[in-house]
Amino acid sequence: MAEIILQLPRTTLTMDEGRIVNWLKKPGDAVAEGEPVAEMETDKAVVEVAAPITGFLRRLIVEENVDVPIAAPIAVFTETADEPLGSGGAAAQPTAEIPPAAQENQQPHASALAAKVLELSQRTADVVRASPAVRIRARKEGVDLAAIPGSGPGGRILLQDYERFVGSRSAAPAVQAPVPAAAGRVGSSRMRASIAAAMLKSWREQPQFAITRHVDMSHVAQLRATLASAAPDQKLSFIDFVIQAFARALPLHPSLNVRTDASGAAASSQTVDMGIAVAVEDGLVVPVLRGAEKLTLPQIAAGRAELTRRALDNRLGAQDLGGGTFTVSNLGPFGVDQFNAIVNPGEAAIVAVGRIRETPVALEGQVVIRPMLSMTLSVDHRLADGAAGARLLQDVAERLEGRLGWILF
Repeated sequence: MAEIILQLPRTTLTMDEGRIVNWLKKPGDAVAEGEPVAEMETDKAVVEVAAPITGFLRRLIVEENVDVPIAAPIAVFTETADEPLGSGGAAAQPTAEIPPAAQENQQPHASALAAKVLELSQRTADVVRASPAVRIRARKEGVDLAAIPGSGPGGRILLQDYERFVGSRSAAPAVQAPVPAAAGRVGSSRMRASIAAAMLKSWREQPQFAITRHVDMSHVAQLRATLASAAPDQKLSFIDFVIQAFARALPLHPSLNVRTDASGAAASSQTVDMGIAVAVEDGLVVPVLRGAEKLTLPQIAAGRAELTRRALDNRLGAQDLGGGTFTVSNLGPFGVDQFNAIVNPGEAAIVAVGRIRETPVALEGQVVIRPMLSMTLSVDHRLADGAAGARLLQDVAERLEGRLGWILF
């Protein structure tokens, strides 16, 4: 088998370049297909890059902490440890890391890629080498990494180096209060810049309207209590019921379950790949729960919890990002009653979920208290009209209120 060239994967439509911040494997190491071989910093998060085959990592084309463009060759793999290597990057081919929706137009000429890699390598040669955990801590605490001596390979700053430096600094007598590194600068991180660009693109290019529906969650509350009694170890959140209701309803509303490519061409998807907005330290990431329409409620709960946990730990894989068809954004845990969300580029709609609030409502001539939930659907008006959005919300509301069949397992 010929050598396989691993390319820098695209994880979102707005991603132009990325950097390998940590090679987890070295040349000569055996790897299994899908095994993480590197950690890549993108405009959204630090994600894992997986091996394209079961075999051996033979050559690293890109060094750590060098910005390189999407689809640039970064490593060479072969099935055996001793088969001869060729040009090591001239015949790069797409690998399975790149989500289906982001593979369009990803065949740049190898010489142009090589020139771009070289240019960016020279421009970032003086970048401080540090692990992702160190970079996250430094951004959060306003610490200049250039002042920290690293004990790792090639002077790489390890977490223990960082903690030693911070500890020694705090132990020294303070002459004057330090000025936070980001004082006076709002939204200056790479992630914030990416979010700003994506949202501006969405707001400018996607004419959007929003409609709201209030849902009585009494049925879900009773169902959740019953399930908790039957399976105390199974943790089900109210948002898991909402996600499943949308996942089951969306196949019946194809104009709102859409994936668009980089050129803007849209097509209804056969699967519901549910984006789940997660607030992280530097902003927002949207990992994707794929094939959600086929998942049971416990599977949705477990998948959502796992994606959220990995997002907060900056341990998402490249396969977890990009290629979504619909997104759920939940600010209920923050006490928000109702809000509008902006449609993610590449999708047709997003639902903004508020908190469940005990609310007086009129029912059969009497005022009763019900746990009410607000759902606000934002829709790209180019792809669907108000009636289509209203029908989707009606379908979901009927499922949540127990007026349609609910399949749990």
